[in-house]
Amino acid sequence: MSDSPDYMELALEDYEDAINFLERKRWNKCAKYCEQFVEKALKQIIFYNDEIDEIKRMKDTNLLYTHKVVELGRRVSEILNISYPKNHYKQFRILENYYFNTTYPGNQYISVDELEAKDIVDWTIKFKKEVLQQQKQQQQQQQQQQQQQKQQQKQKQEL
Repeated sequence: MSDSPDYMELALEDYEDAINFLERKRWNKCAKYCEQFVEKALKQIIFYNDEIDEIKRMKDTNLLYTHKVVELGRRVSEILNISYPKNHYKQFRILENYYFNTTYPGNQYISVDELEAKDIVDWTIKFKKEVLQQQKQQQQQQQQQQQQQKQQQKQKQEL
């Protein structure tokens, strides 16, 4: 059995797929894979954050199975103690509709046009930069905490 990738690895693959579908003029698939990138990137922050204790993580377990990007965005803003701009929540709502409605026929089917696909890709590119920056900051904080813990342990041993 192979090691499972984390959410961010899968999210970045979805991002690449979205760009490829944009280039191939497959607007609906492009939109869906933008949604998948954002969903998985948000889940990465929720489930791979060392600052979240196990009790809080268990509370969030139901979020593993959701495609509600707005709900995921709200939870991430709580965890990181940040406020996403209102435009993000508008985009989260739009993306949420893409998950099923660009894929399956029926009354709620959405047909994404070129302009809409390009707009959502442009926003996704910006969001990707933000998420990767947040992830980098989290990693730096975690490294600092680990260094502090090592120093404290070393000081205790010296006493």
